Amino acid sequence: MPEIIKLATQLDKARDHLFELAQNTRSPGKKAEIAREMRRLSRETRRLISINIKKRGEEYDAATSALGTANTRLRKAIDDSQKLADALEQVAFALDLVAKVKPA
Repeated sequence: MPEIIKLATQLDKARDHLFELAQNTRSPGKKAEIAREMRRLSRETRRLISINIKKRGEEYDAATSALGTANTRLRKAIDDSQKLADALEQVAFALDLVAKVKPA
């Protein structure tokens, strides 16, 4: 159970950071990119909620770690718009790993 909570916490942080980033971004193109990642994050969150993760695996560990990195970059991007692309790239990478977490 702690494994599920750890991944859920990282997903929740990513959602919060993306929302704050969207609020502080003026570029319509960047807002659209952020919105796409927010929708993807929501889909992956719903998918993970619907499955039962019995034990932590390599995919889970990689996804949790990548989300932690994404959250750090998102937090920095909120204060420095130059880092926005880097942060969104990390979110996309992390969500690719989240998608690989399989049901038990």
